[in-house]
Amino acid sequence: MARPESISKSDLLQRLTAVFRSVGYEGASLAALSRETGLAKAALYHRFPGGKEDMARCVLAEVGRDMRGLVFSGLDGEGSPRRKLAVMRDGLALFYADGERSCLADLFSVEGTPATIRTPLAGGLKAWIAAVARVVEEAGIDPAEAARRSEDMVVRVQGALVVSRALGDTRPFRNVLARLVDDLLALP
Repeated sequence: MARPESISKSDLLQRLTAVFRSVGYEGASLAALSRETGLAKAALYHRFPGGKEDMARCVLAEVGRDMRGLVFSGLDGEGSPRRKLAVMRDGLALFYADGERSCLADLFSVEGTPATIRTPLAGGLKAWIAAVARVVEEAGIDPAEAARRSEDMVVRVQGALVVSRALGDTRPFRNVLARLVDDLLALP
């Protein structure tokens, strides 16, 4: 086992994220988390006094920061709505490694995941939908239609990740991203 101080917080969170991405909250046993991080269970509890739930909250916060940096930042950036959405799309490709990484929204939304994880996850999804809707509205799309398209986009992206994982093929995710900007900005 590694010494607790020998692993950086960033590396530790990446390793924990890998476990949660592969088996979800319920499937992430302390044994699996210990094995992946190289830390004894006691060392994990020392770093995360709240146990697995604390680990999952920290992973979700870290993933949220990454999402804001790669995906949301483009929506608040400069340029036309098309440019902003293209930056978001490119950020999604990076964030999900072109569909290779599974989605924590799927894995952390299942029954058994504590509300302290599910509630901020829902808040993040709502914020993403609202941010995309604002950009789509900038393009002259009716607010109600912009909100519908934005929600549909998030559903399609998340669904494509699930289908890609199930098929062992990233094509569904890449196909959704290829059409994403045009679909959001299509004339009614």
